[in-house]
Amino acid sequence: MVPLDTGRYVITNHKYRNVPILPDANNQTDIVAGTQEGEPSELWNIDLLSNGFYQIRNYGHHSFANSEYNTRSSPGDSVIGGIRPQQWKIIEMTTKGDYWCVYSTISIFFVY
Repeated sequence: MVPLDTGRYVITNHKYRNVPILPDANNQTDIVAGTQEGEPSELWNIDLLSNGFYQIRNYGHHSFANSEYNTRSSPGDSVIGGIRPQQWKIIEMTTKGDYWCVYSTISIFFVY
């Protein structure tokens, strides 16, 4: 598996071809799906940590991507903007250049 490099990314939902957008800088605002328009709220700084996990932070509003219920996440839970970083696994898929973003064991979205 090739790790994803630290950098600024547009994250794309592989199935629906939309992007996660953080509408504002308020704590616990839902990250919503939208179309790519080139706005800073669509860009995400992804940082590889020394333990092999990642932090995901919105470029436009400087909030971190957080699982809505932290350690009690389950499928269908929201991803929100938060003031504290959470650690994510980012796993390369069989298609080169496509990655899963995973919090705990819950698959959240793609980096594409």
